[in-house]
Amino acid sequence: MRLHDRRYEGHCVVARAPRHRAWFLVWVGIVVLSTGCSKRDSESSGQAMPEPLDPAEARRGTEACDAYIEQVCNCAKTRPDDREIGDLCHMAPAKQSSLAAVVEVNRTTSDARERYSTTRVARRIIKSCIEEQSRLLASGCRPGGSRASPGGRQNTSDR
Repeated sequence: MRLHDRRYEGHCVVARAPRHRAWFLVWVGIVVLSTGCSKRDSESSGQAMPEPLDPAEARRGTEACDAYIEQVCNCAKTRPDDREIGDLCHMAPAKQSSLAAVVEVNRTTSDARERYSTTRVARRIIKSCIEEQSRLLASGCRPGGSRASPGGRQNTSDR
């Protein structure tokens, strides 16, 4: 074995790495510049500014997330040994604060893309609150915090 054999020292790999990084940075620069140009083109073309999220829709979404938070935390109180439900209760208020922040940005932004994006994100958060609440119902957690009996029948011991 020779001491200066390139296969063992890895000169080829070391010499190629900076070129790959350079091409990657060139590619990223092209992508950034092209998106910047397209943004200016859409603004100059007179693209209509979308309406902000309807206040009634935002209110219904907030109510849905409030109901989810209440339900998951009540369920966590009745199931103290269920770590998953406890974690959901701990993280549930983040959905509410995220929704409030997204709705505020949606209402105050002057950028059409951002308005479209924040409307989509707000609806996704609202959808997740509703779907998570449905999953809780399916797992036996009722809105009042009591547990449903198997088979969906009311548990007479709760009365």
